[in-house]
Amino acid sequence: MIFETRIFIPFERKTSDLVLSEKITYSSFGLIFLCFIILFIFHKFSSPELINFLSTTIITLVFIAIFLRGFLRMFEYENLNGTFDGHFQLDSENIKMNNRIFELSTISALKIEILNYKGQRTNNTKSGPSFYQGISNRISFESENEPIKIQFLLLSQEHIDDFYEIIVSIIAKEKINYTRNLINLIPEKHRKSQEFRNFILKLIMEKKLECTEGLLIHGYSSDEEARQLRAKYCY
Repeated sequence: MIFETRIFIPFERKTSDLVLSEKITYSSFGLIFLCFIILFIFHKFSSPELINFLSTTIITLVFIAIFLRGFLRMFEYENLNGTFDGHFQLDSENIKMNNRIFELSTISALKIEILNYKGQRTNNTKSGPSFYQGISNRISFESENEPIKIQFLLLSQEHIDDFYEIIVSIIAKEKINYTRNLINLIPEKHRKSQEFRNFILKLIMEKKLECTEGLLIHGYSSDEEARQLRAKYCY
């Protein structure tokens, strides 16, 4: 089992977060505001025909800006503000980042932050991009006292599931030295596999996880099942 993706490097100096639809909107409203100022200043010296022409132009610009913004947002992704540079690979024994290999047995302080995948809809309803680029995902750890942190691309919900499938397997097989924080890294959705549930029961038996907390993490369908699990594993 291998998980692969691309490493994303954000720009050190962040460029504007405004996407094209927002730039068009703000530029149009700026131009409209400027036209109103000109009309206000020169209306006494201008002919009615010119005033009517400028007023019609302003209204037309408003409608064009609204239409163009709405059309662009239907297909618009957030700005990257960075570049892809290298590959990230995770398997049952190692983490590979370009030409560097980190054995899982040397890794500690593992942290994971999964926020979105490419093409996932944003929560923007009135302005801003409609889709994420899928690059707001991070993994960090220490290996032989060296801190490592990267940002990486996720392409779909299935790609996220593949990532967590191998993370669960790594943790359950104790390829990484167990700490309580490792369990917190796994979302509720990915705690339902038999491999993970068996691992929780093993931790309870080894007294590495308190019984009540462990059974809640493991899950049970009834009070009777909980009593049976407690009798079998909590002694």
